Amino acid sequence: MRFVKKFLILLFSFLGTLFFCELFISSAKIAELSFAEYYDDIGKGLLKSREFVNFNEGFSILSTNEYRFVGDVVSKSKPKNTIRVALIGDSFVQGAQMFERHTLSRIMEDNLRLKSPNKVVEVLNFGRAGFNVGHMYAYQKLLIEDFEPDYFIYFLSKEDLVSDYSFPPLLPRTDIINDSLSISINVETSELNKYQNTKFLTQNFTFFNILNACRYKVNQGETGGILFGKFYSKPQIKIIESEHVFEFDPITSKIFENLSKNTIIINSNASILPIKVEEKCVENGLLYWDMTYCFDELQKSGIIFNEWKATNKLGHWNQYCHQKLGIEIANKLNHLLDESD
Repeated sequence: MRFVKKFLILLFSFLGTLFFCELFISSAKIAELSFAEYYDDIGKGLLKSREFVNFNEGFSILSTNEYRFVGDVVSKSKPKNTIRVALIGDSFVQGAQMFERHTLSRIMEDNLRLKSPNKVVEVLNFGRAGFNVGHMYAYQKLLIEDFEPDYFIYFLSKEDLVSDYSFPPLLPRTDIINDSLSISINVETSELNKYQNTKFLTQNFTFFNILNACRYKVNQGETGGILFGKFYSKPQIKIIESEHVFEFDPITSKIFENLSKNTIIINSNASILPIKVEEKCVENGLLYWDMTYCFDELQKSGIIFNEWKATNKLGHWNQYCHQKLGIEIANKLNHLLDESD
């Protein structure tokens, strides 16, 4: 009886501590609830019509619309006399590290409207964390094309050129079946069941969402770097280092061959993509814009494109980089629009 009493005291003390920690973390907005949901049409996506507060490399507040992507509410059918541009990429494009008004998509839109006041331009942000080109193309087919964009702009780094679906699970994917591209939402029953069984906790308790984020970090191999900082050297994997060893992933190659002619490929990092990428674009009638000069110019002016001084971290594009890329890409796109008039 005495043992049971002590056990109950310990249990209630633990639960009470957990409750007050949860209350403090959620009230102080130190961490957010999960903003992911699984949908039958696009796989795992962002919750619709929600506002989120984030502390990561920076501090940000951003919101999703009813169609489950970051940005203001838009009509699904493109209004007449409107030019729509779809930005397709990973977490760099999504820009969850800063306020929405400072993201690439918003800067592009503001600059395009400023330069061409007689045109109605909408820039839609379809960036999603964890996406590679296989995820992006599937996302285009499952969701983005419903918005009838006039231009599809893909932001790709070297690592994005490998259509690897090993992690994270439940994202939309592109495969080759019978020599044709096949789009699916990658329903692995065990992963889907695991997600459905735990989402109540991650969507309602910040503590469990923090634990889930830790699981993600472990799966991404970031544990060593977090625990040991500069004394830890992360293993280099899946990095395409030089031209002579670069060969297109078969899925990626097939995707490039099937992209529509109103697609623009942009490198999303300071490193130049392998020359075969540009050649592949030319071969398939796609525009290729090398934006590495933006990163060079930032560096010459003393700005490191992924440095976050407030948190002393290196990571995603910072506000200066979003600003630079947004203006430069808007200039190029505006020139393209003038040519097409």
